[in-house]
Amino acid sequence: MPCIRTCKYGPPHPNGREGMRKGWEKWDLRILVLCILFTQLYLHVFGRHRRKGTTQLMIRGIVWFFYLFSDLLATIALGKLSKVKGDDDDLSPISLLRGLWAPIILFCLGGSDTMTVLRLEENQMWLRHAIGLLTQGLRASYVLILTWTSTVRFSLLALLMLFPGLIKYGERVWVIKSISEKKYVGFVRIDENTIRKISSAKPNSKAELVLQAYSYFQTLNPFISNSQRDRSEWTKKFRELLNKDGDAHNTFKLIEIELGLMYDMLFSKVGTIFTIYGSILRLICVSCIVTVLVCFFIVKKPDGHLKGDLPITIILLVGALCLEIGGALVQLGSDWAIVWACKHYPSKLVTPIFHLHESVISKNKRWSEVMGQSRTKFSLPPHRVDLSIKKLIICQLGEISEVETSQAYTIKRGEWTLEKYGLDANWSIELEFGKSIVVWHIATDICYDSEPKSSKSVPNKVETTKILSYYMMHLLRFCPALPFCKNRKNMDKFFEEEKSNGEKLARSLDEKGNSKWEIMSNMWVEMLCYAASCCSVEQHVQELRRGGQFLTHVWLLLMHSGATKKLEENASQQSDDKEERESKFVDAVEGCCC
Repeated sequence: MPCIRTCKYGPPHPNGREGMRKGWEKWDLRILVLCILFTQLYLHVFGRHRRKGTTQLMIRGIVWFFYLFSDLLATIALGKLSKVKGDDDDLSPISLLRGLWAPIILFCLGGSDTMTVLRLEENQMWLRHAIGLLTQGLRASYVLILTWTSTVRFSLLALLMLFPGLIKYGERVWVIKSISEKKYVGFVRIDENTIRKISSAKPNSKAELVLQAYSYFQTLNPFISNSQRDRSEWTKKFRELLNKDGDAHNTFKLIEIELGLMYDMLFSKVGTIFTIYGSILRLICVSCIVTVLVCFFIVKKPDGHLKGDLPITIILLVGALCLEIGGALVQLGSDWAIVWACKHYPSKLVTPIFHLHESVISKNKRWSEVMGQSRTKFSLPPHRVDLSIKKLIICQLGEISEVETSQAYTIKRGEWTLEKYGLDANWSIELEFGKSIVVWHIATDICYDSEPKSSKSVPNKVETTKILSYYMMHLLRFCPALPFCKNRKNMDKFFEEEKSNGEKLARSLDEKGNSKWEIMSNMWVEMLCYAASCCSVEQHVQELRRGGQFLTHVWLLLMHSGATKKLEENASQQSDDKEERESKFVDAVEGCCC
């Protein structure tokens, strides 16, 4: 009889692939829901940070990636949850517990307060988001029905959590729809009489500056089509502000605040909590989440099968609560809090808001505060927008506004500077605008390299002129959305072709002696203003979500100072084509959704 050998170490291990498959089936849903929560937390932190703190490509790329895939992950997770089943006829404790995850996922689909949409065009696609609310809401409700039992141990908690999920997602649809119709019904509004009263009660305060920005935003903002008030009075006031000595910082700070309000309205839900409906909905959401979290600790029972799911459920509930509280804190720390406080002034309840804004919030950055730099063929580190640059622009716009007596004046490419200083260089501004930038950049570089080191050690007009020159080159090379030059691919060829012209211009500037830096600084300011006027409103608004271009600040400065002729001309040239593109785009999207 043959000898039968037995394995010394017991039966053989199961196939490695089979073990991995079972392990993945056990953890895939857990990993998925944690990724959904992490995605929303990341978007909450960095969704607004991309506007206020950085222009780094990596952070913007991660935000873009998480935003696009957050809905996909939620759809997959809800699909898996709809297949929960018990070990026997009754549902298992694991399935019951995971039934609570569905409304939390629906809550995450509502998005963070700091980022409602990624691109401006998405505000026209509110119907797609409404259909998403309907389909995902039905999926979450279906999961609740599947996991409903007579013991109602977790079923009532899941039902209670469904309310903040529907509210959060519905609020997102509500905000997007109001923006698409340019009604902005979810944001607080105050009248001019209240603004004047607060301004007189709190002169020279940060709150007064916020109210001034809010007034200009409501009256002069070109993106709000339902503003019908007379702009001439506000343009006159703004010109007076430009001509005030030493007020360059506050003027640009006013522009920063106004662009921040614009960003909040178009890309986020920041500001909605200060309306009656917004505050009620936020209170309901927080109350429901806190109730579910507290009751969960009371009704849960130790179970060996729930070792992995119990902590994950707690993390999801705590994460949802953090998203709500964090969203409320962001809103309370925004400029909309001042607008709301002024509406209810002089109530004692709003006094802490004023103090908090004066001492802490007003000192925070509202945008990246840097401008890109490029020299000929090389990219350089960005430079901070310092006070000397702001003063130079404000000073020149003030001079132009004094010469131009009419309410509206035309932005020019440099004619004003050449005529003022008698420089015979009209040929340099009659070229294509991109070539003009290259010629003046070469001339500025030649003049700058010939300057002694002592004149470059402090932020004077020499250094400021160089910074503006490098910024215009940066826009020309690395901002393809801005219509300065149609042949950016031939940039190296431009340098070779225009090098002799740049040297010729530098010789002409040297003949002007010490005034050459006055000429170049004024010329770069004029060209910067012209570049700002060449871009459409939508192009400037899109830049807000990338950290903000300094060019956009100059554009809004021009709008408020009365430089509307060139701006309106450029807008009208692009409006017909843009409306046709948007109409086809929206029709295609709505057709796919339906």
